[in-house]
Parts: sequence; structure tokens; C-alpha cells
Amino acid sequence: MASISSDSAITPDPAVSGTSVSAALVSGVAAMYLHDHPNGTASLPWVVEQVIKSNANICPYNPQTAPCSTVGLIANRGSSDTRDRLLNMSFLTALAANPIDNQRFFVWQHYSDFLSSDPDEAGLDFWTRNITGNPVLNTGCGLDRTDVNTNNSCTYTWRINTSLAFWVDKYPSMFTGNYGLTSGNNSEFVKDCYSIYLGEPDAEHNAPVGYQFWLDDLTNNYGNPASPAGVTHLIDAFLSSNNPASPGSPAGYRLRFGAS
Repeated sequence: MASISSDSAITPDPAVSGTSVSAALVSGVAAMYLHDHPNGTASLPWVVEQVIKSNANICPYNPQTAPCSTVGLIANRGSSDTRDRLLNMSFLTALAANPIDNQRFFVWQHYSDFLSSDPDEAGLDFWTRNITGNPVLNTGCGLDRTDVNTNNSCTYTWRINTSLAFWVDKYPSMFTGNYGLTSGNNSEFVKDCYSIYLGEPDAEHNAPVGYQFWLDDLTNNYGNPASPAGVTHLIDAFLSSNNPASPGSPAGYRLRFGAS
């Protein structure tokens, strides 16, 4: 695998089947990932696939103006042709034990959990940069757009803010203008946190102890309806959860993707 550059166009030659050429490259990246993530949920096929897909980039069609032009895009492709995807291996060198700590994987998973779809490249890049840094909008942590494996107190906060943005997009009527909850939504927010983050669609009946704990925590400490601080508190609690599954309690969010 040493002969493969860190960024390789999956479809480098129109005379060769793009699928057959890409298979060896993708398999190589998967093998390198699995070398460092050999077991547990981090090694599940869907997680491996998402790690690779979320850290690849779509190459635009025009090789004269595209940022991918240096990796050998096929010239004069039509807009109806299959798009090249830039296979990136460089992210593997600093990837944490749990792939959810990779910012592009984190954003990709939010599209899946909140919108039941894969992101387009523009959305994936925008929300990743909302965490790493977007100098135009003055958001994020001032990191280079490719620095997707750095995790510190700044990225921690912006991951919560990014998650909140997905909440407001999906449930606009649940939130006030300053992102507290609207009247009557404390219990609904807790139930939806279980559903979206933990995959438990009926926490009130299937995880009643945890559901009641978080509802009491939200109401008693942040009001009814909960304040903006209560909203971010609960998002933080669920994003950070790493408890193993037990009767009446689903596994924590982080354990869906790897070690705690």
C-alpha cells in the first residue's frame, strides 16, 4: 500500500473499469483502518464504510478548475457521468479509537440520525467547518478544514452547537428564538434524545428509569420549559454517554461507534 498516495482518484483511467480499480484502493484503506480498530463496534462493516465515505471528497467535473485536478481526473467528463470520489488516507494517521471523534464522521452521523440520509458534499463540508473553523462565518475553532481529528474544549463546544443546529432544523417549533424549549416540550425533548442519539424510540416505556431521571434533571435544574442552558446540557449528556447497555437502558451514544 506504500505506493498509493494519501489522496487518490478512484477512477484514474477511462480505459479501466472504475469499479475494479477502486476496489483495491478502498480495500487497502479499510485494511489500514481495521489494523487499528480490529474489534468492537468500531470494526462493524457499516462503521468502516462510513469512516471511509465521510472522509472522502467529491471531485467536481472540470479538471481545469477543480481542487482535485492534481490527482488525475478524467478530462471532459459529462455532468451525467459518475462523479469521481477522492479517496483520502491521510486522516487515518490521527484517527481516534472511536471514529465518532472524527468531525466528518460526526456530521455524517447527524445527517443519518436526524435526516435519515447521507449528506451532500456542501453540507458535510459546511457543518464540519462549523466545528473545525469557518473564518467567513467566524464559527468553529480556527483549525484547518482538513484537521478533522483534533478534539479539545473548543471542538467539544462546537460539536454540541452543531448538534443543536440539527435539532432546530428538524423540530423548529420545539425551540424558542434563543434555543430554549417551547412550552410543553421537556418530556418530548428527552424522548427524542433517546430516539435520535440512542436509537430507543419509546424511552418512556422501555427505559423508564433513565427517561424519568433526565426529565427530572431538565425540569428541576433548567425549568419548564427548559432554558437554552438546559437544552445544551441534555445534548452534551447524550453525546457524551458511554454506559454499556443493560436491562431497561440502551447503550450510550459513543458505544454505537466504538470504545468509550
